[in-house]
Amino acid sequence: MTKAATRRLPNDQRKRQPAPNKPAAKSAAKPKKKPAVTPKPSDRVMTVRSRRPSFRRAGLLFSSAEPTTVRETEIGKERFERIIDEPQLRCELTEK
Repeated sequence: MTKAATRRLPNDQRKRQPAPNKPAAKSAAKPKKKPAVTPKPSDRVMTVRSRRPSFRRAGLLFSSAEPTTVRETEIGKERFERIIDEPQLRCELTEK
């Protein structure tokens, strides 16, 4: 680059840019954070039978001959709900 390319323009020829936004002044007192509340797992239990001789859902094997007892605390809420929503399984929910 030449000196002419790196030269600064006089003040009256410069483009004016808006002033940067300054963040608002922080207050001295910080709000206290509430401790994170860990939800207690539900004590839902269900007895499940398959409509077919055997059927797998959510990593578990169900049969039509013997009912399988499933606890939500053991397999997690998502897998538990997946079993409930499956039309090939007959579920009887109980809360303890």
